[in-house]
Amino acid sequence: MEADNSEVDSQQQYEIDSAKLTQSGLQTFALKVSAVGLAFLAHLLIANLLGKVGYGEYAFALTTLNFLIIAAVAGSDTAATRFIADYHSDSKLLDQHRQWLNHRTLRISVCTAIAALILLQLVRWLNPREIWLITQLIAIAIPLQAFSIVRQGILRGLRRPVLSLIPEGIFRPLFTIKFMIVAYLLVGVYELDFSPVHAVGVYIFVSIFVFLAGQIFLRGALPSKNTAVNPLHAEASVNDASS
Repeated sequence: MEADNSEVDSQQQYEIDSAKLTQSGLQTFALKVSAVGLAFLAHLLIANLLGKVGYGEYAFALTTLNFLIIAAVAGSDTAATRFIADYHSDSKLLDQHRQWLNHRTLRISVCTAIAALILLQLVRWLNPREIWLITQLIAIAIPLQAFSIVRQGILRGLRRPVLSLIPEGIFRPLFTIKFMIVAYLLVGVYELDFSPVHAVGVYIFVSIFVFLAGQIFLRGALPSKNTAVNPLHAEASVNDASS
């Protein structure tokens, strides 16, 4: 009788988990489709505001940034998902790993940004146009973007994949569209041309907003610090420290 009840409970739990997984998958899919659509509209607007040459320079700066972010993150997002998932039930160990990830990301991203500022001086010799200036400016966003990517990994480890996508996938293109239009109107007041420098300035401004929004989401998703310590995790932590 007890075995039958156990099988029934296992089946019910399986159905509940399957339903949650399906719902999360559909939500993630819908969010990614919306994010792609909004990003397309944002880039379409930027292309119309900057023109062919200006948008090409802006795209070059973004491509350079994305390349440097790979070095700045250095796999911390994958480590975040793994460690946070392992210590999800132990708020103390989770907080320790989160602090370690933050310190690691800060050191690597700042060093990457400084190295980028030095190495990108070569761009000035290759092309004296605004490309040199905007690549220098956009390097400021490297630590912000690195922390945003690591935060996404932490939220995935906390089983919040949908929440991890909202700041970058939804807020960024929406803020970009809004502030690009505002910047374009402000520049027009002074009878100036909207240039890639202005667009990069908006990108950095939006990155700050997205970073702050992501931090708010992360704080809301973190478990309470009163969570009881898992003995298995505590023992594993001791063994790791002794080794």
